[in-house]
Amino acid sequence: MQNKLKNLAYYGGKPSVEKSSFIPWPAPNTNHLNALQRVLDSGKFHRVNHPLIEELEARSREYCGTQYSRAVSSGSAALHVATNYFAGKGNSAIVCALNWPGAIAAIAHCGLDPIFVDTAEDGCIDEASAISHMDKENVSLVQITHLFGNCASRNKLRSYARAENIAIIDDCAQAANVPRYLQHTLHLESDAYILSGNGAKHLASGELGLLSTNSIGLIEHVDNVSLSSSSRKGERIFSPSSLGYNYRPNVFSASIAIDRFSEIDEQIKIRRENAQYLVTHLEKLPGINRLFGMDYESSGFCSVPMRINFKALGLPETAEVRNRIVELLAAENVPVTVWLTRPVWEYIPIWKNKYDLDNYPNTKAILNSMFCISEIAPPNGISQLHAVVQAFEKVWEAINIFGIELFDTERGNCEI
Repeated sequence: MQNKLKNLAYYGGKPSVEKSSFIPWPAPNTNHLNALQRVLDSGKFHRVNHPLIEELEARSREYCGTQYSRAVSSGSAALHVATNYFAGKGNSAIVCALNWPGAIAAIAHCGLDPIFVDTAEDGCIDEASAISHMDKENVSLVQITHLFGNCASRNKLRSYARAENIAIIDDCAQAANVPRYLQHTLHLESDAYILSGNGAKHLASGELGLLSTNSIGLIEHVDNVSLSSSSRKGERIFSPSSLGYNYRPNVFSASIAIDRFSEIDEQIKIRRENAQYLVTHLEKLPGINRLFGMDYESSGFCSVPMRINFKALGLPETAEVRNRIVELLAAENVPVTVWLTRPVWEYIPIWKNKYDLDNYPNTKAILNSMFCISEIAPPNGISQLHAVVQAFEKVWEAINIFGIELFDTERGNCEI
């Protein structure tokens, strides 16, 4: 038994995964150097009407299937502008309790009261719970966040919101493929699709945001609140009474994002193949399950979220046990992380300690049991992921042998 434990890299053994085997996303290449060169050749490094900005917005409109698109400085900025536009319809916004702080910060900035609802089993907003609040409170909007690339279609929720004149904002920062899927496959509506160019996302290009919509009013609002002056139509227009958030897009990032759009379908295809390989093999191990159903046609897989089934492993149902498992895997050089450790309101100062996590049982369970496997984007493929599966098998063998004792043992102390 002692030798089995010493095989783990956490206790000094050889890691299962070569540290240099994965190319970390955003996987820069010579195409991106060419993209930067296009900006240099233009002689202009700024302007919202820069030809590269206009080309990017055209790509976004085409990809999302909308009439209009605007590039801004980040996905968070796009969320802020859209939320600001729809905030006047009421005084509250419906959001999922399992969320990223940047996604809901816009609600606080716009003076709206959040209505947190629990997550469904797939890690996205619970449809029935969200609908139950729509006719009881003065709701401006519902934010549907597509976590990890999981497509949250939520047909009934969208229909109900339409009937109640409640705006729908789709946060697609981790799911760039969702607008295309909703528009072209399910024919579902949204008032705003938000995409992100952050380095960890599908459109990884630095810092950039895109807002795509069919609302000309929202587009005019983007220009009004995000700039103190605009030259989008070729004529410099000053708006001294605007909010002037200065959410100008970065031209260098925009040029890289244009290249990302040209290859995004292939990128997501490879992400799906890699995710399917991982899930298929890892679910053969006892006590490990996928977070959501993983429809391989609609999911974009920004990462692969998995959950620990503590009972199947005979282990206590605590975040500390999950964290130790992640430490064991990370020592094997598996690209694994714990995404969030607290409910989202705990990251927003004005909401901290105002809500009880026990009222959101699914969110609580996921926060305690979930971890994410990253680096599933190209050029990484099955050969690298095979080593990841082997690392999981090695760690799971140790869990099977030592059980709870493994989690009471300090690093280097193998005397069990």
